[in-house]
Amino acid sequence: MSGDITLRKAPGESTSEFIARIVAARPPLTDEEKAALRTIFRPAIASSRPSTKAA
Repeated sequence: MSGDITLRKAPGESTSEFIARIVAARPPLTDEEKAALRTIFRPAIASSRPSTKAA
């Protein structure tokens, strides 16, 4: 992200509303950010898939 944004949960605002507001405030992910997230989460996704090896 090209700048720091400080957001605080408003009084009476639900967590879902707060998260939706944060997502709406940030620009779409860049290709570089997408690649970084794939690198981070790929091992977790791969380890959660059932094995396809025959027993």
